Amino acid sequence: MPAIRQRAAWTTAVTTLAVAAGLLTATPANAVVGQKVKDGSYEFTAKLDIGGERSCSAALVEQQWLLTAASCFADKPGSQVAPGAPKLKTMATIGRTDLTRGDQGTVAEVVELVPRDDRDLVMAKLANPVAGISPVKIATNVPLMGEDARITGYGRTKDEWAPDRLQQAAFTVNAVDEATLGLTSKDADAASCLGDAGAPAFREIGDRIEVVGVNSRFWQGGCLGASESETRKGVVDARVDNIAGWIEQIRSTTMLFPAENRTSGVYAANDNTSEVFLLGSDKQIYSSSYRTGSPGWNKWTRVSNGEFTSAPSAVYHADKNIVEVFAIGTDRQVYHSFHTPGSADWSGWQLVAPGEATGQLQTVYHADKRTIEVFAVGADRQIYHAWYTTGEPGWSKWNLVAPDRFTLINASYDVGRSTSSVFAIGTDGQIYRSAYKTGSSGWSRWQLIAPGTATALASVNHRDKQVTEIFALGTDQRIYHSWSGDGGNSWSGWDLIADGRFSALNAVYHADKKTTELFALGVGRQVYHSFYTTGAPRWSAWSPVAAGQFTSVPTAFYHTDKNTVEVLNVGLDGQVYHSFYTTGSDGWTRWSKLAS
Repeated sequence: MPAIRQRAAWTTAVTTLAVAAGLLTATPANAVVGQKVKDGSYEFTAKLDIGGERSCSAALVEQQWLLTAASCFADKPGSQVAPGAPKLKTMATIGRTDLTRGDQGTVAEVVELVPRDDRDLVMAKLANPVAGISPVKIATNVPLMGEDARITGYGRTKDEWAPDRLQQAAFTVNAVDEATLGLTSKDADAASCLGDAGAPAFREIGDRIEVVGVNSRFWQGGCLGASESETRKGVVDARVDNIAGWIEQIRSTTMLFPAENRTSGVYAANDNTSEVFLLGSDKQIYSSSYRTGSPGWNKWTRVSNGEFTSAPSAVYHADKNIVEVFAIGTDRQVYHSFHTPGSADWSGWQLVAPGEATGQLQTVYHADKRTIEVFAVGADRQIYHAWYTTGEPGWSKWNLVAPDRFTLINASYDVGRSTSSVFAIGTDGQIYRSAYKTGSSGWSRWQLIAPGTATALASVNHRDKQVTEIFALGTDQRIYHSWSGDGGNSWSGWDLIADGRFSALNAVYHADKKTTELFALGVGRQVYHSFYTTGAPRWSAWSPVAAGQFTSVPTAFYHTDKNTVEVLNVGLDGQVYHSFYTTGSDGWTRWSKLAS
């Protein structure tokens, strides 16, 4: 394609905003008689107004990051773009399919640019995260010759300077270089026009959309205001699949997580490493880890490519020294991925066993059997489990724990009694337990813990006392507990921990202090804790961990070699924060961002 490379022939991404009847240039990659996009489609496409002088298009690739052409921000064609704040005030409109509707989409200022040196590409950070619009994914597989691609944008059309709707058109890949893609229009009337620079080119595989390139150069054949002698309608795009890692690195610097999202944390004793997992706003699972002696938590990194609907559940398989993480996919089936603690190399997501699941997964490590157990509520509201034992060729099928229907589950393992327990809230709102002890013939029938209704639950084993504790959030928003010291054969009645009103809870055992620590999200969105130490007459009063407001269930785990209890939660800004208490210290630390 030598003609496409003749720089004098093409229009660069610096698209001047044409003023016609006071209107700024806007609209699409399908600009020339392209199809108007229906409301709710391709909402990740953004329109950029750069200082009132230029208009470009872009793609939302993370709640606070856009991907577009660097040349949109250049002083003149071919000049470099400096990192940092754009020279001209730049406003982005995201998700507004119809530009005339002020009630649609989000408008945010671009406050930082991170340009790529080897191609016409820049990451543009927004001042505030975008809510309610799903970011588009970045392709990781090379585009193939002849492959279809669609472009959406806010450029001119054949007969409109400033169309009032997002436009789209179909193209075909006809050239692939290290840094660029060549695209040819599949529609005789479709082309890219002024305002379409930076527009995403993407492949569609079922419901999945992946950006393969970003509009960089085009000739505007047939566009309003272009030379009547120009007939070329091809596009040169900056390629993105082979720099997906760079894009991920930039966007993960402000990784955002949805509200009401539950973090899962594990401690890998053989490696002195704590690791946490969370579902991102892009439906991917991310992890961060901390190893004793390191300067801080690692950046958030994607576990493996895959889309999920549930918060993850993680477990440490001590016998194999691997961390396993489980999540429910968009097909409602349960998948897992694993790695050695501290390693960035995760396995691909693998199906545990065929079967649909819903709600929150639970996992435990059954130490004396060297077995990982995963529990899920099935589509029929019954509780199933699957397991993997060291040395076996693979995972078992899903097996019914015991017949009955439930809404929420929690699981724990009693080391001293070699017993796994599953606790669940029944359709009557009461909490039941089923257990499996090594050597028994199967899981026990469901046993009522004690009369009383609950909306959430947590459990923990107090190893020093050989007591299993179950905690329940009552319908009165107070937290109660019941305990068993005989392996679950009998349970106490429900006792109030201490007065307070809450919306979520979690618990952990602090081995160094022989203390059970209970954490709860207060109705004012602060995280509180109460604790019980062996020999004490009662639980402590509730007290704030540290000042801060949060959105989800607090997560806590014990970092053994540091003698530290770590508690984490998602803040109102979509970032994950943590506070910790070390044995012998004066109290909890302030909340700090877990990972950048």
